[in-house]
Amino acid sequence: MPITTRIVSLITMSSILLLLLWTTEIISPTLFVLGFIPLSLAMLFIGLFELKQVLTS
Repeated sequence: MPITTRIVSLITMSSILLLLLWTTEIISPTLFVLGFIPLSLAMLFIGLFELKQVLTS
C-alpha cells in the first residue's frame, strides 16, 4: 500500500474518532475545531499534491 494511502487512511480514522468524541460530548467544541483544522489542512495538501501529479502526467 502506498504511503499516501496509509496517511489518508490514518487521517480519516482520526477524523472519525474526533467526531465520535465530540458527538458523545467527551471533548468540547473548541477542542474539536482545534483538532480538526490540522487534519483538514493535511487532506487539502495531499489532495493538491495528487492533483498536481495527475495534471503533469
